[in-house]
Amino acid sequence: MNGYDRDDLVAALRAAGLKAGDCAFVSTSLGMLGAAPGITSMDGLCALALSALQEVVGASGSILAPAYSYTISRSRASEPALFDPGATPGEVGPFPEYLRRQPGALRSCDPMISVVGLGPSCAPLFAALPPTSYGEDCLFARMARWPAMKCVSIGLGSNWTAFIHHADWLARVPFRYDKLFHGLIRDDQGEHAVWWMYAVPVRLDCAFANAHRLGRMAEEAGIWRHAPVGRARVYVADYADYFRFALDALAADPWLLAQGPTCDVLAEEEARAGHPAITIDSIADLWPLPRASVSPQMDAAMALLARDHGMKLSHYRTGHNAFDWVVPEKWHCAGVSLRCVDSGREVEDVAVGLSSLAVDEEVEIDRLNRHLRVADDPPWREDFNNRDWTLTLSAAKRAGLTGQRYHVRIDARSSMGAMAVGESVVPGGKDGVVVVAATLAGQWGGAEMLSGVETLLAMIRQAREGGWDGPELRFLVLPGPVGFAAWLADHAHLPIRAAMHLRNLSGAGGYFLHNLAPAHPLAVAAAQAGAAVEAASPWFDPLAPGHNPVAKARLADLPFVNPVFGRAENDVRAPSPFPGWGTRVDTPVDKAVSLQAAAFLLPLLRHA
Repeated sequence: MNGYDRDDLVAALRAAGLKAGDCAFVSTSLGMLGAAPGITSMDGLCALALSALQEVVGASGSILAPAYSYTISRSRASEPALFDPGATPGEVGPFPEYLRRQPGALRSCDPMISVVGLGPSCAPLFAALPPTSYGEDCLFARMARWPAMKCVSIGLGSNWTAFIHHADWLARVPFRYDKLFHGLIRDDQGEHAVWWMYAVPVRLDCAFANAHRLGRMAEEAGIWRHAPVGRARVYVADYADYFRFALDALAADPWLLAQGPTCDVLAEEEARAGHPAITIDSIADLWPLPRASVSPQMDAAMALLARDHGMKLSHYRTGHNAFDWVVPEKWHCAGVSLRCVDSGREVEDVAVGLSSLAVDEEVEIDRLNRHLRVADDPPWREDFNNRDWTLTLSAAKRAGLTGQRYHVRIDARSSMGAMAVGESVVPGGKDGVVVVAATLAGQWGGAEMLSGVETLLAMIRQAREGGWDGPELRFLVLPGPVGFAAWLADHAHLPIRAAMHLRNLSGAGGYFLHNLAPAHPLAVAAAQAGAAVEAASPWFDPLAPGHNPVAKARLADLPFVNPVFGRAENDVRAPSPFPGWGTRVDTPVDKAVSLQAAAFLLPLLRHA
C-alpha cells in the first residue's frame, strides 16, 4: 500500500501500542509514509498526523516533539545569542514547528534542545527544569519517570532514540563531555543571561551518534512494537522500558550509541587538533609562553614538575565537574594575523586571548573593536567559559588602527584533553593538613604566577631539609582555580585546616596576607612577622566562580580559610600590586627572592 489516510495512521498507532492517556514523544518523517489523498501542503500533512495522534491519546494524553534549536551553541561573549521559546524556530523538521505554532502549545526552556508539546503533561514536565540538557533531572530524566510515557517513531524506524545523549551522559561514555555555554533566554521574567550545561561529542567521525544497533536490539527484545502505514511503519515503545534497556546495554558496551570504531579518544583528539609537543628546561622558560589551563604549554610545565621535582600528577578529563567548575577543552593557537584590507598592511605584535575561538574573516573596525583588548589588560587573560575570538594589542598599536576593514585570522585549535595538577606531600607532626597552592595559569598569567611556583618549590625543599614538624603540608601546582576545584573534590576526606595561595612574589615590596580575619592565629603570626594583613583581597580571588549552573557546591563556600600570600609595592587602594602587574611590563621571577619568601612563610604555617 503506497498511500494512507488519517484512519490508517490512527489504526497503526493503536496497533503499535499507543493508547488513550499516553504521553507520546513523537519523531516524524511523514514523507516516508507516502502520499495522503487530499493533502497538498506540509502543514496539511502535519495537521493529519497531529489529529491522528490526538484521537489516539485523547484529552488526557499529551503529544511532545523535539524542537531543538541549538541556539546557545552559537552564542559569543560579544554577540550573545537569544533563545525565545515562543519565537525561536526549531531545526528538526516541519512537524515540531507545526506543533509549536498550535494554540496552547508549550515549550521547554532549553536553549539547545527544547521540546514542544500539547496536553496536560507538558506543564509539569517542563516546569523549573535545571540548566542542563542531559544532566540530573533534565527533561529526558523526567520522562523516564513519567507514567505512560511512550516513544513514537513515525516513518523513521526503531533507531530513533529520544534519550540517546542522556543515556550517554549517565553511562559516562568516553567520547562526550560536559561543556558550559553562555547566552540569553527570554521567559516570563523577561530577557536574562544564563549559563547552560550541554554534553558535546568529540569531533571525530567515530563519535557520531548512531542508535541503529540499539534500536535493532530493542526491537528483537520486543520493546519496540510496530505496525505498517502507507509505505513505512509506525513504531511505539514504552519510554521507561526502552531507557532501562539502553542503560543496561551501554554498561556492556559504552560505544553502543556511537558510529565507532572504538579508539583512544584523547590520542585521536590530540592528533586531530595538531597540538604541538613542547619541552621546557625550567619554570622560567614558561614566561613567554601563553599558558591556557589545558594546553601543550601547561602539559610541558607539569611534565617538568614531575621529571625534575618529583611531583605526582593527577589528571582530570575535559568535562570533569568539580564544585562550580568544569574542566575546559585543551587549546592552542597555531597562528594569528591581522591585516588592514584598505592598506594591505599587516599589524605586527598581535597576541591571542587564551581559549580564543578560531576566526578567518573580514570585519569592520567597529566589530573588531569589540574583540580587542589593549596591553594594559593582562595579555594572557583566559576565559574558557564565555568564549569569543579575542586579540590583544598595545595601546600604541591600537591607536594605529585607522582603516575601516580588517582581515582577522586566528588558527585556534581545541579538543578533549586532560588537565594536570601537580602535588608533593611533606608529612607533619601535628593533626590536620595545610594546602599550599601556586598557579601556573588561570585568571591572570604573567610572572606573578611563576613566582608562586618558584616559592612553592623552595618551600618543599626547606620543609624537607629542615625536618618539618608542623601540620602535614600538601603542595599543589595548579592550572588555575579549576585545578584547585578538581583536586579538592578528589580529596574531600582530608582534614584541611587552611589553603595558602601564593601570588605575586617576584616584587621588592612588603609581604601581605589577604583573605584572612586579623584575629586568626595565622594572621596574628603574619602581622607579628611584619606582613600586612587584610580580611579581603583587593587583587586576588583564589575561589573565583566557575559558573557551573548545576553545581551542588561552590569553591566560595569552603569550610576552611583560603588566605593569599604575596608581595606588593602598592598599598591596597591601588588597582594592582605594582605598576605593570599582569602585563608585558611584568618581569620573570628572581629565585633569590623566592627563597626569601619561602623562608618567611614556612614557619607561619605552624599557626594555620
